Amino acid sequence: MRNKTFIGAILMMLSFLAPALGATDEEQERFRRGNEAYNRGQYQMAMIEYREALVLVGDHFTQAQYNIGICYYELGRKADAAIWFRAAVKARNGNYPKASYALGITLKELSRWREAKTAFSQAVKASNGEMVEAVFMLGVALYDEGDYNQAVEHYQRAIKLSGDRIPACHNNLGVVLAVLGQMDRAEREFETAIAQSKNRFDDALSNLRLCRWLRASQSPAIIAELKMSSVGQTGALKAE
Repeated sequence: MRNKTFIGAILMMLSFLAPALGATDEEQERFRRGNEAYNRGQYQMAMIEYREALVLVGDHFTQAQYNIGICYYELGRKADAAIWFRAAVKARNGNYPKASYALGITLKELSRWREAKTAFSQAVKASNGEMVEAVFMLGVALYDEGDYNQAVEHYQRAIKLSGDRIPACHNNLGVVLAVLGQMDRAEREFETAIAQSKNRFDDALSNLRLCRWLRASQSPAIIAELKMSSVGQTGALKAE
């Protein structure tokens, strides 16, 4: 179990949302066709349908923008995906947590971490702090910036928000605690991650061994070998 272990069932699951009350029959039909094409992996065809829905400027306008971004993401065209995610967020005046999160994941994969952090922060704010995956990824960004205390707070919050069901939260919290020199607490977090994953979390298993070696050898160089977990692999983001 590696990075893809994070919140597999909670992430951006494909959801065929009930059409809004004001949606036209044509708009609903375009979305139905788009979702069907998307499910078949026909992303270019899906985009055609979503663009047709976009032209109608109906209740699904921002959702169409988001879905077009997802199609570009699936096609590996991350820069184009980011443009559409930004457009969806802007169209809802920043109040589109899912699109902000998708933007953050895409920017992270483009190695634009500063912008990604802003997008994750926006997702957290727009969701009133309830979007667990955005809280998690903001913790990853804070860790990369060296803001370890804030990273600890975000992983602890993600654990609470998720009902303590995400092994990766404990793994990453363990890494930060180890960097802060709190080895006993770090070991307990790695052990929790391993137990929750039923011994299938490779990074946590490796981190626990490294943590114990570090305690025995007192070699700071081992810290660099500890592995954080993240999300955003292909398939994590899904159309609505």
